[in-house]
Amino acid sequence: MPVLCNLMRQLKKPEDQILAAPPKGNGPSLTIRYFLSAPGNANRAQPDAGSVRIADEIWIATALLHGEQPNRDDFTVQEILERAGRENLGSGTRPGLAAHAYAHCVANRPPNPTGYRMLYATGSSTRRLYRPADPADPNRNGKTKPRREQIPAKYHPLLDWYEREYYNKETALGQEQDPILALRGLGSEIWQDEDPDRYVRSLRDGWQ
Repeated sequence: MPVLCNLMRQLKKPEDQILAAPPKGNGPSLTIRYFLSAPGNANRAQPDAGSVRIADEIWIATALLHGEQPNRDDFTVQEILERAGRENLGSGTRPGLAAHAYAHCVANRPPNPTGYRMLYATGSSTRRLYRPADPADPNRNGKTKPRREQIPAKYHPLLDWYEREYYNKETALGQEQDPILALRGLGSEIWQDEDPDRYVRSLRDGWQ
């Protein structure tokens, strides 16, 4: 959380507004309103057009959403695309963004054509970042995050957060919440005073 809050503050321009912040400065309640510059504004952050790969752009947008809305587990594809557009990493909205968010980057979808495992589909149109405990298509073995040298330095804290806090975090259907494993021990009180051998003998007696 501190890493993401620091990144949010680094991205803040003088005209942006901090709407809410915890007493210590960083925390889940930190809310910043970013004002977008008009197209063509020379002051707008403008990396080299096309310098960021489309898959990496989708990952960055999703990671930013996780940081800005930490109480949410996933986001709609439309939200991810809109967040990517606000970062303007590819000189405008590129046609391939939607395809990457819907399929190309999604670990639990058949590879088409890439084998990236950068997102995980929680529904037909909802996504979150991938974790190693997530079930993935066996034919996917590609990268799970951008390479540090291939994205602008201001997004490197996102990689740090992902590696330290998110990547190995328990998935939504971890062992303690798995609906099948949750049945373990159910009804054990029924057999609490029952002797196993005596119970088996009583069943065998009934066979005759």
